[in-house]
Amino acid sequence: MAHDKTSAFVDKCRPNDTSGKLVTRLWVPGRLPSLNELVGAHWSRYHRLVKAWREAVDMEMLTVDRGAPVAEKGERRRLVIEPVYAGKLPDHDNVYVKPLVDALKARRRYRAGRGMTIWVDGPGVIYDDDKRHLVLEVREPVHSDEDCACVEVWTCP
Repeated sequence: MAHDKTSAFVDKCRPNDTSGKLVTRLWVPGRLPSLNELVGAHWSRYHRLVKAWREAVDMEMLTVDRGAPVAEKGERRRLVIEPVYAGKLPDHDNVYVKPLVDALKARRRYRAGRGMTIWVDGPGVIYDDDKRHLVLEVREPVHSDEDCACVEVWTCP
């Protein structure tokens, strides 16, 4: 990763409400897509995107923060995502973070074909992405040398 994790850039990746406690900070490599890139795209393209973000989050959790506490059912957490782009910056309202949020959940659903669904354990940084468990804040995209996403997870008071 080209970013120095002690730089001023990290200080910009902060939630507006810091009344909670920082659970973990991740730098997930990869480019967050814009909605314009996905509207009308074939389902297999979206499936590949979801799979790539799951793998990127899993690798980051293994290498950076093995000790992040797993979210329990009913525990609400604040998720702050700051998209970082090496190329042209998309509009703030056009950044699509759903695959990244889903990759952070405690349980993930896989379709195994013929209507079968398999549930597997995920990193569990957030329990679920519903209103009871998640406060989501997506920051304005910033420009840097590499495509990635700065993700911070905070407890909610």
